[in-house]
Parts: sequence; C-alpha cells; structure tokens
Amino acid sequence: MKNLFQLPHPAQKQTPFPKSFFTKNNYPLTPAEKRLLKTPNLPLSSEWTGSLKPTAGNVPAHGEGPDRFAEIQYFRIHLREADYDRSAKKLAQLYHRYLPYPLVLTLHSDTRYRVSTATKHIPATKGSASTNLTEFTSPTASLINADPPQVAFERALAFPNITALHLKTVYESYLRAVVAFNWQHAAGSVVQVTNPYLSQTNLEERRRLKKEENQLVQQIRKSKRMPERVELQLKLNVVRKDLAELAER
Repeated sequence: MKNLFQLPHPAQKQTPFPKSFFTKNNYPLTPAEKRLLKTPNLPLSSEWTGSLKPTAGNVPAHGEGPDRFAEIQYFRIHLREADYDRSAKKLAQLYHRYLPYPLVLTLHSDTRYRVSTATKHIPATKGSASTNLTEFTSPTASLINADPPQVAFERALAFPNITALHLKTVYESYLRAVVAFNWQHAAGSVVQVTNPYLSQTNLEERRRLKKEENQLVQQIRKSKRMPERVELQLKLNVVRKDLAELAER
C-alpha cells in the first residue's frame, strides 16, 4: 500500500491495532457492531500508521470541547477482496464512532482503496460514542493503475501540499481532497472545493437528484398514457434544471 500522506517522520507509526481494542474498552457497541468484530479475518490487519500533533509535526492544535483538534490519527485497514465492498464502510463507521480523535482511515484490499474521514463531536467521557458523525469517504481508487483524477487526489493528500496552519486546516484539507475527488468521479469535471461542508451537501443533493432523474426517465419509458407522460416530463425538466443550477454553484 502506497504512502499517501507523507507525514513528517516524528508523526509516522507502524503499530498493529487489534480489533479487540473495541471490545476491551467498554464501548456501547450495537449488536451489529459486535457481530462485525466477531467476523473471522475481518479485517485481515489494521495498523496505526500516524499521529499528527503539535509535538510530532509542528502543527498547532485548534479548538476546545467536542470539536477540538488536538491530534489527528491515521489508520490503514487491510481487507480481503470479498470483504471490501460489503464491510469497508461498516469498519470505517466503527473507527469514527468510537475513537475520540479526528481520523484518517485508508481501507484497502490488494487492488483498491478508499480514504475515509469524518466530522463529529468528540465525547468528553471515556468509552462513549462520538455524536453528530458525518462521513466524508472517497470513491474507490486503484492500487494498480491510477488515472489523472486519482493522481490529483493523491497529490492533494500529501502533507507537503496541504494547508498546515493548525490541525483543523490540515483535516479540512483532507475533506476538500475527498469531496473534490467525489465530484470528479460523479460529474466528470474538476470542481474547486473551498468549503468542503457545503460541497459535500451539494454532492449529496446531486446524488438525490440524479436518482430522481433516473427514476423519472424509467417511468416515462414505461408509461403508455399521454397525460401521464407529459406530467412526468415536466417533473423531469424541473429536476434537470436543478441539476444544472447545482453544477454552477
């Protein structure tokens, strides 16, 4: 697995991270999370690969309370090819939910990977789950053949290329990179992301509108009544207008 983040040497780690960590620390695991942790060979391995903080990277902390950025932790999680599609998202949610830090996760099989980040409120009480969790996850990228959008995405993740005024700007650089790669993947065009939170909201709205567009197209194809076809076409025109306006934001 390639070195995506190119962290300063003092921030780099190579420490195995067993999934028993979650069961030994009295986290309020759901039944589904407990089943996930009991699944054999899921993941094949997990490694704590980095800890970026003021004393290991010379980047100041930022904020207080549940939104604090005192450290950013990095993990690499290796899955079997068969488990990648069905379990990568669930594992990412588990880590984001219970580890009380801003996290950067790389989840990969032998041929592909994705990067997962998240905004959340970090609990003050040890052993509690994070709240207000919103994930920012990249599209799946290749470990074999990287196309130009993927190359740009990986360049944006490298520490020498990110905004390192403080740890929040570092993390928001990752959010922007993930959202920009998602837009490129979804729309086929380069989008300049200045506000990752707004761009993520717009991306989710685009996905909703595209789904509605596809449903309306299918309904029009199946409809045999002219009044119904006209009504559906008017709805489709509105959806396409909204999509066009969204692309210009």
